[in-house]
Amino acid sequence: MESSQANFHLNDLLEWVNNNGFSINLSSDRIGFLLAIHTFQRTSTSELSEEILIDLYRQVLAQQNQNASDLTEATSAARANKIINDMVTQKLLNRFSLDFAEDPDVANQSSIYRLSPLAIGIADNYIRQKEFSQVGLSVQLSMVAKEMNEITQVCTQRGDYSFWRTNVYAPLRYSVAEIFDLIDYRQRELDEDQHQIKQQISELLSQNWAAAIDKCKDLLASTGDTLRELQDTLSSAGDKLQAQLITIYYAVNHHIEALNTLAILQNEPELKNTLFRDNVELLALVEAYQTEYTAEDLIDLEAIFAQINELIGHLQTKLDRIISWGQQSIDLWIGFDRHIHKFIRNTIDLDKNRVFSTRLRRSVSEYLQQPFFLTYVEQERILDMRVEAQDLVEGEEIGEIPEALTYESYDNIQEQIAQAMQMVLTPFKQKQEPLDVAFILRNILRDNPLAIHFDVARIFVEQAMRLGVSADELAGVQALWQDVNEQHAQVQAHVINRYPA
Repeated sequence: MESSQANFHLNDLLEWVNNNGFSINLSSDRIGFLLAIHTFQRTSTSELSEEILIDLYRQVLAQQNQNASDLTEATSAARANKIINDMVTQKLLNRFSLDFAEDPDVANQSSIYRLSPLAIGIADNYIRQKEFSQVGLSVQLSMVAKEMNEITQVCTQRGDYSFWRTNVYAPLRYSVAEIFDLIDYRQRELDEDQHQIKQQISELLSQNWAAAIDKCKDLLASTGDTLRELQDTLSSAGDKLQAQLITIYYAVNHHIEALNTLAILQNEPELKNTLFRDNVELLALVEAYQTEYTAEDLIDLEAIFAQINELIGHLQTKLDRIISWGQQSIDLWIGFDRHIHKFIRNTIDLDKNRVFSTRLRRSVSEYLQQPFFLTYVEQERILDMRVEAQDLVEGEEIGEIPEALTYESYDNIQEQIAQAMQMVLTPFKQKQEPLDVAFILRNILRDNPLAIHFDVARIFVEQAMRLGVSADELAGVQALWQDVNEQHAQVQAHVINRYPA
């Protein structure tokens, strides 16, 4: 009888690794080369010669989009020989010399090669990853649920050591445990998928985030939906598997209890009519064991039941890890999802029209190098044909208007302010001097009443913008807001330093 789990001391493993001198250095092309050799050996009966290895390496280079056609035959053979020697040194390939062969024809040939157990294990791992990455968790959980259901039904029966080992222990050990490992393996692949998606989102946001916002949202939504679906699958299937494991555990322990009771009654038969007289089912099982099995059979049954209980505990730990993984991944992904959405919202709120204005300035400044066509549309104006009703007032206005009620028209005020601003601004253009809009406007408003500060500031800025442009504005640099009066009114304007001829 073998143990359910192989136990190795860590020091023994480390000593074994050091004594064998294991060392692996596999790049992408070398892993592909290893898989090509493994596939060839599985599908061909020919021995691996050096010529076959070189030809396989050329196929790997061609498949990996490397410019193998530019390599001469001698160059590709030299590169293949170097990799072959490295793999022999790393104990991934075993080389067998034919110099000592009895057959002269064989002795004149080159060496032959075979993959080592280490290389086969590495290749099988990658092939297994490729195969089971295409199998969904729902399918794997359905497979293990079917196995567990059959084992649960078997546990209600009675049998000898071979019966329990074949119908309970073996399926648990070599089928259920294997599927649990595959589920755990698939979960780790999904972890890698999450990491890759996060990397894609990070690259999109850092390179061209404005155009990538929708793509980021699509990635977040699709991955979130996938993980939620996986969590629902794990939760529903996990509860059933937990219940089935517990059922098997109780069934096995019921048989263990019967064996213990049999041992007790063999020493104290009178307890059958006192302590155990109400437990009819247990006594029936005890009697069956006593009449149908020998002492050696009972010892074997105790051993197999102990192994099954140990295995159930091991499977319970794996199942707990599988179930908890789903919720932990969901929680981590939701936090990441919120962080990205918050970043996108804050960026949009802070940016407003900066993206459009920056691109427009860049396009205008680079027009001579990269000409473009500008297409624009204008909304058709709506003509209001309604006539407001006028109130008729009887009587006549007589007398002169008091001096306190005299006023100037708005157009006259506008014209006076515009003329005054032109007088202030014209010298800057004539002398080609930089014009600090905020500084000059602050001095002008200091000498004007507060009632006309808005009109003066608006007209001044309009006149200044007509006068010239700023190099910082053309470069897309954001201007700072600056106070222009004591009431903290602010303007956002660059220093004008370019005037048209």
